[in-house]
Amino acid sequence: MSLAFGLSNMDPQIPELPPIPDANTGSNLDPARGLSVTARKITDLTTADLQQWSRLAARCLEPNPFQEPEWILSLTRAFQWDGCPIILTVQRQQTGEWLLAGTFLACPPTASRPLPHLRSMTSDYSFADHPLVDGDDPLSAFCALFEYLARRREWHGIRFRRMKAGSIQQRMLDLAAESLNVAHYEDPVWERPMLLLRGLGDEPLLELFSKNRRKSLRRAWRWLEEQGNVSFRLTRPDADQLPTATEDFLRVESLGWKGQLGTAMVTRTRDANFLRDVGRQLADQKRILFGELRLNDQVIASTCNLLSANVLFSFKIGWDPQFASGSPGFWSEMLLVDAIRRQMPEVEQLDSCASRDSYLAPLYRDRCPMRSAAYVWSRRADTLCFFRQQVQRLKQLWKYGPHP
Repeated sequence: MSLAFGLSNMDPQIPELPPIPDANTGSNLDPARGLSVTARKITDLTTADLQQWSRLAARCLEPNPFQEPEWILSLTRAFQWDGCPIILTVQRQQTGEWLLAGTFLACPPTASRPLPHLRSMTSDYSFADHPLVDGDDPLSAFCALFEYLARRREWHGIRFRRMKAGSIQQRMLDLAAESLNVAHYEDPVWERPMLLLRGLGDEPLLELFSKNRRKSLRRAWRWLEEQGNVSFRLTRPDADQLPTATEDFLRVESLGWKGQLGTAMVTRTRDANFLRDVGRQLADQKRILFGELRLNDQVIASTCNLLSANVLFSFKIGWDPQFASGSPGFWSEMLLVDAIRRQMPEVEQLDSCASRDSYLAPLYRDRCPMRSAAYVWSRRADTLCFFRQQVQRLKQLWKYGPHP
């Protein structure tokens, strides 16, 4: 069985990937480790493969809904890609159990990156691109991956754009690279707002803010109440409830500046259909949530959120600017946090998926360091990455001057 989830209908304009040799013939790994590695086109996955992928996502060391099968397959169906999406997997030779899965694009040489390499599969709607790896022995899985890639001739390196910095998974990845003489280069670390729910306790969320900010938010809430009956609802829609929740979200997201600039999802049919598609798959597992702020039973703000293991990812938010005086976007986010901590004790973290200077930063008071990184195993790639890094440092020095 193959081509689950309708991948047989992929856009024929996606270029074919050159034949990929079986990792178990000519690229055998250390038999003592009992692991093998394969590289396949996404379209070649069977139903059994998708089940292995889902099981790995449920137990992985570092949750990432943007590398799970529901997300990746929906991306593959919705968008055209410059390269053919492939998946690299590490599995146990005896049982076939997946220990690592990452999706990538095979990138041809360009003027800025003149050597062919792999780039993690991501999009405008993907806010993390690290691979899924089993938590029992991530070091062995990463070593197996690098050993396999270093023996391949067509790729010189592998590149990630949005990874957690300083996490156990990142340290294991770097340690595996160092042990096999794979060079790695990082761009400057940035921070993403997040919230550890264990540290909140039962105190009112308004107490997180300054006195002036509390007054401002209370005033905004009173203004909303003057307009009518205000309520909030956290919903984990099933298949029947999903269309209403999705369309309400798409509607309010398009009402503000995103709609004016043409960046709202509903302004591009493929983008809206992507959300509807991935939403249907996640709703079957109760892993897509909407936090809806309602006025007279009409949705005036909605947050769309993705649940992966014990982490809730804030994917998108939309709100009606007609009610801007009531700060509906911020109130919907704050009420979402309050509802999650009271109704879903299994959730331990909230990831804002936002930039450091986001308006959510005061609410999501913790910080998660993020980085982009490249791992290279050929001498030419190492040399090019080294000089590229030096040029970037000189540009920073020219722009900002030496550090004090």
